[in-house]
Amino acid sequence: MTTNGSGANGLGTDGLGLVGGFLSQVRERPDATALVWNGEETTYRALYERAGRDRDRLAGLGLSPGEPVGVLAAKSPAAVALVLACLLSRRPFLLPSPALADSLLADLFSQAGCRQVITADGTDAAVTPNPEVTAQPLAPREAAEVSFMLTTSGSTSLPKIVPLGRDAVNRFVAWAAPAFSIGPGVTVLNYAPLNFDLCLLDIWTTLAHGGRVVLVDPALAARGAHLLDLLV
Repeated sequence: MTTNGSGANGLGTDGLGLVGGFLSQVRERPDATALVWNGEETTYRALYERAGRDRDRLAGLGLSPGEPVGVLAAKSPAAVALVLACLLSRRPFLLPSPALADSLLADLFSQAGCRQVITADGTDAAVTPNPEVTAQPLAPREAAEVSFMLTTSGSTSLPKIVPLGRDAVNRFVAWAAPAFSIGPGVTVLNYAPLNFDLCLLDIWTTLAHGGRVVLVDPALAARGAHLLDLLV
């Protein structure tokens, strides 16, 4: 798979983007390692199959076309698969920090127009949208073009929702892979929480171009010896 150069669409010579690039890896290198989590490896095939099960869950929610869904999940292989399921379904999704207070999360989900909130482990979400907050959903045309909806930190008030267009994400992924020499056989450490925009580089660009992502468990992220072991 070519990871450098650019075509007329700005997505590289293959023009596959994030989702297409990931699916290409599943077809061509299904047994290659996609994720490493606390010493356990997940192949591209296994990650795709898990995302497929989550995609079936999404289909069962009865959402309207372009209607966003809330994703409440701390970083893990299951959470990565759930995000992939949203991407594969072309379903806009709000991905806030699960560390936010429940009241803030409820307000954010309502503001984004999310009627449903899903978790990575399939259990009922502990937070539901706040019916007292006025929804500010994406316009139909905008919803069709949006993939990730991230948030600002919210250090001073309610976090602001930042929608990322699908084409913008694809263009970043196409640029970042050759810029950082990410491709098959390359291992990339992911330290940032799943809701940080930095994950567009170390998780999503890597998976779109056949690399291996080593996920730092948030519960162990402050342990220097653990981080050194991962780096080694």
